[in-house]
Amino acid sequence: MMHKFSIAVVTYNTLFYTQLQLMKLREHIPAGSYEILVYDNGSTDGTREWLAEQPEVRLYTGASTNDRSHGQALDFLAEKASHAVFCTLDADAWPVSDNWTDPMFALSDDVVLAGIDREWGFTLKRGYIHPSYLFGWTEWVRKFTFSHIWPEKGNKYDTGEKVTEGVFAAGKQIRCWNPKMVTFDDRFTPKPCDYAGLVWHVWWSSRKAVSPGLVGQEFEDEYHDFCVDFFRKKYDLDF
Repeated sequence: MMHKFSIAVVTYNTLFYTQLQLMKLREHIPAGSYEILVYDNGSTDGTREWLAEQPEVRLYTGASTNDRSHGQALDFLAEKASHAVFCTLDADAWPVSDNWTDPMFALSDDVVLAGIDREWGFTLKRGYIHPSYLFGWTEWVRKFTFSHIWPEKGNKYDTGEKVTEGVFAAGKQIRCWNPKMVTFDDRFTPKPCDYAGLVWHVWWSSRKAVSPGLVGQEFEDEYHDFCVDFFRKKYDLDF
């Protein structure tokens, strides 16, 4: 059964990807089955103004630029969700198939979190649902936190491992799909991800100021420009 669900997105100066994401969400989800909750972290490129005009978007803005980390913003949006299922989607990720909601149908009384497996070797031994593409029961997501700072990483990383850890600690289960990297061009490391043919995610292309500690580490302007040009041609976009 298709549950109504809340999609949570954190943005910062991601106008191109935000427009592409919403276009693809509208293409691959039945109207009226979802809401989009966006936390804009102080965009200055027109992202916030464009989102404010979209009827299915509930837009929240920070008091100052990057006043909440990515995880803190997701925690904030989880409390605002209206529906029983909560979905997190990075600002530079979008559905590529009508089946992109398959993880939602894996949720049950025992499986309370489903999505892409990304074990980064921190503390988990049984997989880790990455918040760039995640579905979970809203009531369970609210019990835990997306926000966590790892001292061993210099207090710089803020991601979603704690949600998966909390699910395991509560005796519940997760369901994982595997990503694969896609190489666009030999000049660039293979950062774009194909999430099991369900979602595409252009890693790092829009992270320049969204997450503390990631600023300037994995972002290359040439890579960003290349990806934007690639997807404009691929989808015949006029924005």
